[in-house]
Amino acid sequence: MRRAKPATRRASVARAGAPLDAAASAASEAWASTKVLDHAQLAFCRQAVGGISPPSAHAARVYLTALASLVAWCVAEHVPVDAAHVFSPATYERWFSSLTGFSESSRSSYRGRIRALAYVHAPHLQPPSPAIAKKSASTKPPYAEGEIARWLACARAQPTAHGRARLTALICLGAGAGCSATDLRFCTKDHLFRHVSGALVVRVEGPRARLVPVLPPYAALLEEAAAGMEAGRPLIGGIDPDRANLTTNTLARIKGGRDLPALEMGRLRATWWKEVLGSIGYGAVMAAAGMRLAAPAEILAHLPTPSLDDVVRACGGAP
Repeated sequence: MRRAKPATRRASVARAGAPLDAAASAASEAWASTKVLDHAQLAFCRQAVGGISPPSAHAARVYLTALASLVAWCVAEHVPVDAAHVFSPATYERWFSSLTGFSESSRSSYRGRIRALAYVHAPHLQPPSPAIAKKSASTKPPYAEGEIARWLACARAQPTAHGRARLTALICLGAGAGCSATDLRFCTKDHLFRHVSGALVVRVEGPRARLVPVLPPYAALLEEAAAGMEAGRPLIGGIDPDRANLTTNTLARIKGGRDLPALEMGRLRATWWKEVLGSIGYGAVMAAAGMRLAAPAEILAHLPTPSLDDVVRACGGAP
């Protein structure tokens, strides 16, 4: 029979449903039987594993087994058994490189458990966690100019005054002011006002509060749609601003438009992006700079914050 290596002996399996301290005790007893670690070293392991509050008895066993293996290696290498030395990256990376006879999966599991303990008990010694790039949602394509005109015609053809106003407001706020569905939650007629230049401005509330000038082709249509609405009521209909699926009811009540591309807030907002970036010559500037980035955030971050007057001019308002 092959003898298990003292530095990698696994804990005996605790009874199903055993509490975490029982599982840790079982693992500690298994290591104590090897006479590799003394009671103080085992107590260090148990305290360190308890400090991360393992979610289950199994997790307590596997974390303690990995840490006890590292501590046993430290004892053999005459490394002091304390958090500053055991959880130093230089220490556990040397230990990790010494693990032989393990599958790559087992080696990675041991390493991950030790690193998790190290980030809790000696965070100041650890390298910064690598940034994980988030996969951004694909940008929806804008509507063609003719498609927006046909949707506005569909809005004018709705059988009720409220239906005409709600659908017109939704289109104008999306394609004319770049509002997302979340932006529409608190948007009422009271959130519209005229800038000194004469441009119609939307005061957006919520997580991305801002002032947005409405593009000139949509301003009169939005103002007309809002005129007949009750003060304090959302422009796109409904009563409760906290309701879910903000635009669902408005879109579900559309009569006609079956031959048109589906009406989506993401595409309406993309249409606004296209119009605004085109009006400020964004494409020409990027071409002149030899750049093809869709959004050069590293450059935009250094630009001064524009005033409302600047934004109005960029959106086609009077200078």
